[in-house]
Amino acid sequence: MGTCGGIMLQPQAASTVLSSAQPAQSLLPLKLTPPPLRDGVLLRPDLQALLSEVRLHPLTLVIAPAGYGKTTLLSQWVSDLQRTNAPVCWLSLDRGERYPAMFLAYLIRAFQSIEPQLGQEAWRVLSGASNMQRDWPLVAGALCSDLQRMLPTTTFLFLDDLQQVMDSAVIGQILSYLLRAAPPTLHIVVAARRTPTFAPISRMRTEGRILELSQRELHLSVGDARQLMASQGVVLSDAD
Repeated sequence: MGTCGGIMLQPQAASTVLSSAQPAQSLLPLKLTPPPLRDGVLLRPDLQALLSEVRLHPLTLVIAPAGYGKTTLLSQWVSDLQRTNAPVCWLSLDRGERYPAMFLAYLIRAFQSIEPQLGQEAWRVLSGASNMQRDWPLVAGALCSDLQRMLPTTTFLFLDDLQQVMDSAVIGQILSYLLRAAPPTLHIVVAARRTPTFAPISRMRTEGRILELSQRELHLSVGDARQLMASQGVVLSDAD
């Protein structure tokens, strides 16, 4: 029986909730917590200031190759939001969540980290689902119903490393449903190595409802690079 923070996969349901190729497993608490900021991390006031824009858009996309500091930026945003007592959910994704049942289980648990009652019906439906290709709308519908009723204040959902699950058509459909049915109080922030293409992103972009950061915005300026080197005790000449 898999458990985590009060969430449980019943043994008889494990084989039906999860893909037949995916064994029953516990949910990992650290996937629901942003990585701690390292000492000496470079603070980017220009990027930190964009948090006010994040609050105004239902979807924020941070898209860049590995090594551009996407996770660090999201962690800094989370830290700033938590200082204002804003409700924040976090989910770090990896290949294991490309199975729709595992993705939905973690998504429900992420929301329950701020409101334990949220998603109880969705979890009940998920535990009894026999075919996720067919039944995911029942789970997503129950979850979004709770979101519409239980998120009266501005709330943030951070999804890190979304590229890990973007090859799943069902997960793309789940995220499309979430974007369409989420209340206006929910702001979703995504970090990925490539731009997701599932609907309704194109329409939202046309309507100006997406804040997008690319590797261009994440590039270090000369001053940023000098500051970063200095924090590590490295002093370079202007030519270097």
